[in-house]
Amino acid sequence: MRNSSGRFFWKLFIGNVLLLTVAVGSCLGLILYLFDRTYDRELAGHLRTLATTIREGLNLPLDEAHAPDLDRLAKSIGAGGPQDLRITIILRDGKVVGESSADPDGMQNHADRPEIRQALVHGWGESTRWSHSVSRRMKYAAVRVGDADRPLGVIRVAVEAGNILARTRSTRQIALLIGAVGVLAAAILALGLARLWSRPIARVTQVADTLSRGDLSARAPVVGSDMIALLATALNRMRDRLARQLEAATRQRRTLEFLVAQLTEGVIVAGPDGRILLINPAAAALLRLPLSFTGGGEPIKALTVESCVPQHDLQQMLQARSRGERPPVEERRLDIKGPDGEVSVLARASDMVLPAFGTFTGGGSAAEDTIDRADGAPGRLLVLTDITELTRTLRVKTDFVANASHELRTPLAAVRGAIETLLTMDRSAEPEAAAKMLGVIDRHTRRLSDLVGDLLELSRIESAATQFEPRRIQVREIVDELHDRFAEKLAHKRIGWNVELPGAAEILYVNPHLLNLVCDNLLDNAIKFTPEGGRVTLSVARRNGAMVITVSDTGCGIPVADQQRVFERFYQVGAARSGPHRGTGLGLAIVRHAVAAMGGAVQLESEPGKWTRVRVTLPTGDTDEIDRSQARGERG
Repeated sequence: MRNSSGRFFWKLFIGNVLLLTVAVGSCLGLILYLFDRTYDRELAGHLRTLATTIREGLNLPLDEAHAPDLDRLAKSIGAGGPQDLRITIILRDGKVVGESSADPDGMQNHADRPEIRQALVHGWGESTRWSHSVSRRMKYAAVRVGDADRPLGVIRVAVEAGNILARTRSTRQIALLIGAVGVLAAAILALGLARLWSRPIARVTQVADTLSRGDLSARAPVVGSDMIALLATALNRMRDRLARQLEAATRQRRTLEFLVAQLTEGVIVAGPDGRILLINPAAAALLRLPLSFTGGGEPIKALTVESCVPQHDLQQMLQARSRGERPPVEERRLDIKGPDGEVSVLARASDMVLPAFGTFTGGGSAAEDTIDRADGAPGRLLVLTDITELTRTLRVKTDFVANASHELRTPLAAVRGAIETLLTMDRSAEPEAAAKMLGVIDRHTRRLSDLVGDLLELSRIESAATQFEPRRIQVREIVDELHDRFAEKLAHKRIGWNVELPGAAEILYVNPHLLNLVCDNLLDNAIKFTPEGGRVTLSVARRNGAMVITVSDTGCGIPVADQQRVFERFYQVGAARSGPHRGTGLGLAIVRHAVAAMGGAVQLESEPGKWTRVRVTLPTGDTDEIDRSQARGERG
């Protein structure tokens, strides 16, 4: 805007300078013209007087017979006058008989010269023209000799026109100097006027520019009561009105932006032209869009639905259609793949009416200001809900019911088949077959008991009502109990038992029941899937303020594709599902939930065919506070 003000100042200044320069130049030109005209008249009169004097002093007949005498007379008169003075004696037929600066015999007939014709007719004549005789521009004055009825000839006197200009040069220089001073004074005056006139306009323009950039703190100064003052007053009134409107609009916009940004559901609004009007951060996150689509980058109104919503189903839901072509509320479920995995989204679209803004009409106060709105334009509202966790929960529930039904049905079917066989057979005649059926019943009822026990244990761990208080535990005692419980299995498979227990890790503050669940299931799996002659290692150590329990074995390992799923309920690796060491499929699920209940984390590493390592990291907690809590419990 400063450049614009500068341009206006220079335009005003140059315009004033040109106007004043033209005025001064016109006056100077008029003065010089009048001066030249006056000087020319005075010179013509002087030349005419000189020619008349020569005519009056002429004592020779003006005829061709006295041509030599007339020529000598002309040359003698011309020699006695100024250097550029030229005297010419011409007969009435135009023949030159005397010339002060040339040979008359070599000169052309002068009957057609304008000053000669004027003199023969009117008694005298004058002209300024180019002379072919002397090849210069000359000023001529001629007088007639004789009566008008019977003229004898013409006496002509001339001076060089260039010398006339030389004589007036000093006068012209003075006039030009005066004109230059006048132009300089005009420029100074124009500069002052331009500053005087442009400064208030520049101030008002600067305030208008500041307002146009959204800064409503500026006010135009009001000085006097001229048109600029009235303009400044009107600008200030407009500023006050805009400030009120902007404050109200800003409050509404910020409230709306805050609410939309805080929504956990994604919201997308499309206009009737298929362009996006609004995308909140939740929608951008669900659709894996860059944050610039929420308004941080290019303007939202410049984006079409196709350019920022890659899913074709959502594009169709956001397209405007006439009423009756679709239901009032459209609902679809879709899965969106991203770098962090797949997200399940429930999309619901419906028609909406967008506000149409008309012209502002206000009387000056906030209460009187109103917006003239036309009928709203049709738009589309799309709400996106992240149902990934709900979908996963439903899938887990469905899988749990299916797996539990399957795991319960299999032993029940075996028990039922064995019982039916016992009922139909002669047990006294086939004692071995009866004993085998009883063994089947015993094995599968034990499996049912283990399965029900694991399910109850898992349900108890997941229950929010169950409280698992930590207690002071001697790690050495836990390790010895574990060895005693699994000694028979270790000896049966000739598996080596290794314990790593530094002195700093002898005390642990956890819930003993949960710790036993974790260790029992991990050691049971390690022994179960370690071949004869292998090794199982249990290590306990403190690292970075946490207690780390590691169970490792030299067993068959777990394939990479199964390592992320072995902690799911009823999930078993293929070899375990069909092998002789089939379990309930809930052991590692119990481990995961028990570790989570203790505020820890579990990590599995395995190399198929070589080894498996499960690392459980538990927080140590505030041991002093735990001891004080236990002491209060014992006193109570």
